[in-house]
Amino acid sequence: MNVLAIDTTLGACSAAIYNAGEVYSICELMERGHAERLMPMIAQLRAQAAVEFSQIDRIAVTRGPGTFTGVRIGIAAARGLALGLGCQMFQATSLQILALKAIESLDDLSPNTTLTIAMDARRGEVYLQSFDNQGTAINDAAALTPGDAIDSIRKRTSMGEMTNIVIGSAMDILKDAGLGEDHKFPANLKDIQPDAKDLARLAANAPAALMMEHVSPLYLRAPDAKPQTGKSVLRAV
Repeated sequence: MNVLAIDTTLGACSAAIYNAGEVYSICELMERGHAERLMPMIAQLRAQAAVEFSQIDRIAVTRGPGTFTGVRIGIAAARGLALGLGCQMFQATSLQILALKAIESLDDLSPNTTLTIAMDARRGEVYLQSFDNQGTAINDAAALTPGDAIDSIRKRTSMGEMTNIVIGSAMDILKDAGLGEDHKFPANLKDIQPDAKDLARLAANAPAALMMEHVSPLYLRAPDAKPQTGKSVLRAV
């Protein structure tokens, strides 16, 4: 099984190739330049893994949430490669890949532990999604105000003895908004970014039933860019 995985959704650009149980990956922090860096990154990985495009069985990509440009870059690259190669595709949220990456850094995760991935979505919102201790999603990803995010977390963690670990760039936002110290906020996981190597492993082990011919972007809110009023040109009939 050979899998090519791509992530360009947030503050990093990463690609990975899963080849017979071994993962070759590159992950670089960047706010811009994902489109220019992605294909050279893939070429470098193919050389390292000694994998031809014709040998790739699956293309995996994060579908969001994230920046609009970043999400579009990853989805477009994955669709184009899959169409050209005749591969099936696999998609996951960027927040699930963050959860899988965090699990590798956390010790002694008990069955009653949940992970809340909270990323700063700007404009006064937080991207939020929760997972069990194996990285399986408990709810859908959402863009919420800090107050609504806290309400969602409290409703989910109010039943029984449960440990909730908050991970991601919005942890301080939630703390400042009133999420109590009964939740854990590991400082070393505040600046976490998705890594395609975790996506590659997930896709390689996913059942065939989860493969698809087309992947779709996950946009949780309207774009920041707005058409300028009074600047439009009448269309010719």
